Amino acid sequence: MEAEGREAAVGTPPTPSGLGSGWSEVVAAWGVQSSPRDCSLLRRRWSGQVMRLVWWKTYEVRVSQETLRRWLQKEQLVGRRPCPVVGPSDPQTEAKLPALRPLLASLAEKELAVCQEEGEVHPHPKLGAMGRRRGQPANVVTPGTNEKRSLAGSWNWRTGAWIVTQGLPKAGRPTALFLRYLEDLGWQGLHYHTSHVICDKARSHKSQAVQP
Repeated sequence: MEAEGREAAVGTPPTPSGLGSGWSEVVAAWGVQSSPRDCSLLRRRWSGQVMRLVWWKTYEVRVSQETLRRWLQKEQLVGRRPCPVVGPSDPQTEAKLPALRPLLASLAEKELAVCQEEGEVHPHPKLGAMGRRRGQPANVVTPGTNEKRSLAGSWNWRTGAWIVTQGLPKAGRPTALFLRYLEDLGWQGLHYHTSHVICDKARSHKSQAVQP
């Protein structure tokens, strides 16, 4: 590991006598501001062993995993899964909403407006941790083959009713599912002159097959 790369990854080391104050801040900076890949290691996440290795190669000081754990605890660092959040919003949102609100507020009697979305259903349940005695496994009966089901549905703005379309098992492509949904919507909304479908910017909603 080159010295220049190490300094860029871990920053300027403190120079106390021994392993006292200041070293815990360096370890905390590793966990928050960098990853093992910044230190030329093919690992995505830090572990006690990886930190010990990088510490030795960087400062030539041997520390135990327990010492590293105490340093991280001192800096109030804990290992938790990140929380998923909604991605960046559509930059045209502010321009689209003023057009949608009047449309929905003054929807004509012979016009239909629905909010559409797709999703997948997996027969196999997602199994999490549970309490049990050692040597006594817990079993959950599941289907033989996890054949996912693709669904496209929409919510009627005026009535609150749902329209749900299930994709074919062998033709679960997004465009095929969206076309099948539009066909179902057309049959269920025959008495409407115009149908407004509010959906996201997925490519399956704007493909050449959908345009006609």
